[in-house]
Amino acid sequence: FEPSPADRELLNKIEKDTFQYFTRFSDKLTGLTKDSSRTGSPSSVAATGFALAAYAIGASRGWISEEFAQKRLLATLQTLRYKAAHQEGFFYHSLDARTGNRVWGSEASSIDTALAVAGALLAAQYYPGTEIERLAREIYERVNWKWMMNGSDFICMGWTPESDRKSVV
Repeated sequence: FEPSPADRELLNKIEKDTFQYFTRFSDKLTGLTKDSSRTGSPSSVAATGFALAAYAIGASRGWISEEFAQKRLLATLQTLRYKAAHQEGFFYHSLDARTGNRVWGSEASSIDTALAVAGALLAAQYYPGTEIERLAREIYERVNWKWMMNGSDFICMGWTPESDRKSVV
């Protein structure tokens, strides 16, 4: 199936408009991306992972400059690597956008962490041999997947320090 020129134009508009969410709702210093556009929304590790992918793709599409993309990617990856709260490499679902601290009693999430790591690794592919690639690899290698399996054959969805148990749902 090949989209018509009108469909392709509409898809490009939707893609570019969607991309704008990440430049508008990501913290300028830490790069952490809000979970929603609502006032008071914390940042989401999953949204931040999508932002990492979006910056690399956005630069390749000419929506932002390479310089802007690389600066934002570096800031975000440095935050995830050195500041963002995590347990055994698993990031908490909700983080304070300025500090990277856990908020709202959120869980260390296997799903959100996987999305963040996937975004980081995608960005690393766009910028091989750079600090972006190095940080992405360190973030990926820090994740202790066996720990989140909780002695079973399945990866649990999350963990909280309050329960010290991993949840499967």
